[in-house]
Amino acid sequence: MTVLVAYNDKYMVDKAGLKSISYWFSKEADPHEGLSHKVEGLFTGEGHFSNIFIGVRRAVNRLCPELMEKTDLMEKIREGEFDLTLNDNVPFMMCLFVIPYKFNIPHISLGMWNDPWLAGVSASPTHEALPILPARGRMTFIEKVLSVISYVFLSNFQSTFSAPNDIVRRYAPYRPPKTIRQIIAESEMWLMTSDVSCFDFPKVSAPNYRFIGSLTGSVAPKPLPKNLEEFVSSSPSGVIVVSFGSVETWRRALRPVIHKLLDALGRMQEKTILQFAPSELEGIHIPNDILLQEWLPQNDLLGHNKTKLFIGHGGLNGQLEATYNGIPMITLPYQPEQVGNGARAEAKKHGKLYDWQTVTSEQLYGGMKELIENPEYKQNVKRCAEIINDLPDAKKELVFWVNHILKFGGAHLRPPAADMGVIEFFMIDVIAFFFSVFCIIAVVLFLCLRCVCKLCCRNRKEKSE
Repeated sequence: MTVLVAYNDKYMVDKAGLKSISYWFSKEADPHEGLSHKVEGLFTGEGHFSNIFIGVRRAVNRLCPELMEKTDLMEKIREGEFDLTLNDNVPFMMCLFVIPYKFNIPHISLGMWNDPWLAGVSASPTHEALPILPARGRMTFIEKVLSVISYVFLSNFQSTFSAPNDIVRRYAPYRPPKTIRQIIAESEMWLMTSDVSCFDFPKVSAPNYRFIGSLTGSVAPKPLPKNLEEFVSSSPSGVIVVSFGSVETWRRALRPVIHKLLDALGRMQEKTILQFAPSELEGIHIPNDILLQEWLPQNDLLGHNKTKLFIGHGGLNGQLEATYNGIPMITLPYQPEQVGNGARAEAKKHGKLYDWQTVTSEQLYGGMKELIENPEYKQNVKRCAEIINDLPDAKKELVFWVNHILKFGGAHLRPPAADMGVIEFFMIDVIAFFFSVFCIIAVVLFLCLRCVCKLCCRNRKEKSE
């Protein structure tokens, strides 16, 4: 297996013992760099979530052409003569599906983003919301309306949002012209790295569209490094783990509001391990019982018997790791899909969701105390962990299906609905037929009644004469 990876993440692939093809991209094309100041604008009152979407669009317009125009990178991929690609389905990187299409390589859509309509799966938006919506189980009427709108928007505008309009024509000129969405729809399989048994609400699946669970959360925790073990063991009340992701530029955006969290943590009996480099919080008072770390072995910390609470931004990996280890969580999101993740955890009574802009230090402190002291939250998450751990291992499922696709392809798994047009898929033709029949019957009945009425009126008139 060979992994196409950004150069700054190459060490993770090397550590796993895998081959890699690495690439650089400019600071202007780095979506993290381009969006950090827009996220910071949310917390200073100078921005809105819509600015993030606009920023993603601009970053994608730079990132995709920059990668596709790296001739040495494209040559390495061509020379690799790969039999299959596993493409991350995160929305702002969907332009990379052009690569397997360019070289005519079968591909699997792998990741956390689920898009049932694209896979030909007949999921109803009235009970299965997309990740960007904060739906909480059974939806209200307004949530159903918003869910339908989000599905329709995704189906019609995702290609424009996910990649430049002409990217296929420019970088795969010898292949039939298609949109990014059409290319993704040709995936041999969709494998979603999320759990829908208890972590999330149940969702519709299909032979070619499967939820296999987390590939990282199910990893057994390892012993902590010496410095972290000493810090954790020195706290008689346990520890709180806080992580807002590994990307420094995103963490830096939290500076205007991080004091709220620090004030609340400083009042807790538990010690805290906070994923921030000291330089990132320079000039901000850090309470004595808070240990700053630029990098955390997050899953190992969450699996430690002294860990009482996890606080994060609502990234799916972090939430899955906390759930697998039976740890309640607080979500403080800064992206739309993270709001949905936090709302789901709150609805499941696995944790609490707060808004950075409106939450107070007192509310955060009260939420932490409740999650640690109220056994209901711990019991709910622990039961969910037991359910998940009783299911087939996600990594083994991934290996099985990759090997299966390499042997047989994915055509036999593809539902007929995947090749239907909009009219057929949504039964518009069937609905139109029944509506037409109803109208014909209604017109016939109306004409019959009209004739009967005329006859009755004529008979009455004759009798009166």
